[in-house]
Amino acid sequence: VLDAACKQISLWLGQGQPMRIAVNLSSQQLQQPNLVRQIRDALERHDIPPQWLELEVTESQAMQNPQHACRLLSELAGLGVSLALDDFGTGHSSLAYLQHLPVQRLKLGKDFMHEGRLGNKLLGAIIQLGHALDMQVIAEGVETPAQIDMLARSGCDRFQGYSFSRPMPAEELQRFV
Repeated sequence: VLDAACKQISLWLGQGQPMRIAVNLSSQQLQQPNLVRQIRDALERHDIPPQWLELEVTESQAMQNPQHACRLLSELAGLGVSLALDDFGTGHSSLAYLQHLPVQRLKLGKDFMHEGRLGNKLLGAIIQLGHALDMQVIAEGVETPAQIDMLARSGCDRFQGYSFSRPMPAEELQRFV
């Protein structure tokens, strides 16, 4: 998947249509001692600037071994790739570690798109927290215009979900954009 993403980034850059691609890292990959080298090699093999590749790690994965995650994500950040903490707010984390993780984006789990007892107060507070830590906040699982409106009122930076688009192949995405 990493190699295919880098290949696609290279193709889009060559066509003058650069787009960042996000790749989810698995728990197994986070334990591989050569992960940083694999990513550096893929960037070099396809001759792409690192800022066009984003790596996503779930909150739960990062909190399994927070010290290791901080170290690994710092090494990956040193490559120049973008980093996102995926499914934020759905796992068991210590907010104290958030200040040590070198991530640029918080991706809120889709559970926040369903109104609960607290309405959108919790969503707004998490968005404010992300902004206070100089992170971009992205909501996942957005499916309705009402959710988009709620996110806009709460100051969310971006969203992803079926309300915007279903998943699609790269060729179709170029036409869509």
